[in-house]
Parts: sequence; C-alpha cells; structure tokens
Amino acid sequence: MKSPVHTIFFDVDGTLLNHWKRMYAVYKICCQQYGYTPLPFEKFRRNKRNGLPDATTKHRVWKQRRIEAASLLAKDTVVPGMKRVLRHVYKTHRVVAVSARQSKEKLVNQLEHLGILAYFDEIIAVGLDDPVCAKAQAMGEGIAIGDTEIEIAAAARAGIRCIAVGWGIRNPAFLRRAGLTRVVQTPEALERALEADT
Repeated sequence: MKSPVHTIFFDVDGTLLNHWKRMYAVYKICCQQYGYTPLPFEKFRRNKRNGLPDATTKHRVWKQRRIEAASLLAKDTVVPGMKRVLRHVYKTHRVVAVSARQSKEKLVNQLEHLGILAYFDEIIAVGLDDPVCAKAQAMGEGIAIGDTEIEIAAAARAGIRCIAVGWGIRNPAFLRRAGLTRVVQTPEALERALEADT
C-alpha cells in the first residue's frame, strides 16, 4: 500500500496522449459534413496551439459526439517519455487521470490498450458540459498537470498548484498569457518539477 505525499491529477488528451491525428481527423469529417475547406494539418495545429478558433468551432458538440469513435481513438499515442514519468510518480504518489470524456469505459480501455492504465489509482471522466467546473470538483489536494487553459482554471478553482506542459494543444506563450508561470517543455522537465514540488 502506497503512502502518497500528494495526489497528482493528470489531464489525458494532449498531456499524456498525443491526439493531434484524432483531432484533425474529426475536424476534417466536420468540414466535409458542413461544407468547409479544411486547413492543412500544420496550419490547423498552429492555430490550435495559439488558441485560435476555426470554422468548425461552432460545431463543437457535433465533434464531441464523434471524437471517441474507436477508429479515431486508435490514432492516439502516448507522448514519448510520459510512460516513464507515470511509472516514477506512481511509486510514491496517488496518481489520478482526469479527462473530459463522454465514456469512462472507453477511456479506461484506451489507457489499458496503450499500456499505462496500471499507473493510475483512479480514472475520472468528468463529462463535457463544463470541464472547468467538473475537473475542479474532481480535484482534491494535490498538483494538476495539463496542457490547456481548462486545467489552469480548474486548478485555480480547486485551490491547487498547476504545472502546464508545453507540448500539448496550447503553446507555452499561450499558457503563460492564461496566467501560468510553471510551464515545462519536456517529460523529463516535468519529472524534475514534480520531484521539486513533492
């Protein structure tokens, strides 16, 4: 039985998992459905990293209902180096995955398929209606790790520290503008930051 010093709340998509291919695939499907011309992948990615909306933003609910299709989830991969970080922190801390997902079952199955389910003490799917509020309610005392303004706001609402990762949906400059000074650029830097904080 572990005696954790802290609970570490990991966002999943963008933080633990590289899901750019999945996001771009559902974006292109949405463009086809509603008659938009899709942006090239690199421009789509650059816009997302800078927090810029695209024409399909108005169809957010339509995309959310489709982005967990098995064929799209299969496009996700574990961010290189994150499995080692999880293995390291799981030895001494309580590790929780918190994700805005429609289906906890699909989330659990995906983490198992990717070989990282064993590193979590709890899996929480918070739903999509108000991810800031839902994630904040799911968090207790600990440290939040995320890649967007949603995790920053949820951690602030929960009254806990947040470390943002710079390789996810938002770039470091955007994250700093959102009010966070702790932004790490690599999983190795995240591991060092967690060691310093715990």
